[in-house]
Amino acid sequence: MNLDQFPIICPVRPNGSMLDYFVLGYWMPWDKIQLFIREVKLSRSCILSTLPRARENADYRRLAFRLQGKKVNAKAHRVAYELFIGPLEGYIVMHTCDVQACVYPQHLVRGTPVENVVDRNTKGRTHGHISKEKWAEIDRRLTAGEQQSLIADTLNISRSVVCNRLKKLENR
Repeated sequence: MNLDQFPIICPVRPNGSMLDYFVLGYWMPWDKIQLFIREVKLSRSCILSTLPRARENADYRRLAFRLQGKKVNAKAHRVAYELFIGPLEGYIVMHTCDVQACVYPQHLVRGTPVENVVDRNTKGRTHGHISKEKWAEIDRRLTAGEQQSLIADTLNISRSVVCNRLKKLENR
């Protein structure tokens, strides 16, 4: 499973011998689209972007490039939505899997900020995207000496969250 299997449905225009794709209000050149499609890895149920982080404290990924002298930073899950699903038209993208780095089109849905807050509260994501119960499970498994990568993968959270939690436990 990878992003090559999904048809690109966004508007396209010729640009010399290549094509440009209209994504997030920009005409992105094909080489940037190819970079986006190549920079993924598979997890158990998600297609994860391996592009650089959008922010220091989040697992959202970004596609950064220059377009007509202007710096453009586009969040990877938003690029995936517009490439493979359709225009956002002022909406946000929510992850049904709750994995911020996920760009799997079947895990992305369009929503409003209010719907996003309701989704967060319904799923009990009190600290970022992690519930109190999940923190307790992370603590229990770390204390038992379980591998950080296994904890992260089975709980659909980033390895950095588990690593940072271990540092907190060690400093108690």
